[in-house]
Amino acid sequence: MVDLRRARTTPTDRPSDASGKGTRDYRHSWIVRGHWRNQYYRSRGDHRPIWIADHLAGPGDKPLIGGERVNVLRR
Repeated sequence: MVDLRRARTTPTDRPSDASGKGTRDYRHSWIVRGHWRNQYYRSRGDHRPIWIADHLAGPGDKPLIGGERVNVLRR
């Protein structure tokens, strides 16, 4: 088994609109796995962990990418 990592680069060709958010044009949609997030509650004045369930991300009219998930156990 071989692990390959992408080289870290700084994106220089990413345009941004007036709000400061990037204007990416995605060509596919994907599934985001469930995860924990620290949510700030202004009324309490602190952060609490909340569970974010699995959901579909990306444009709805684009094809779904992904395949079978493979877990690797390393020692």
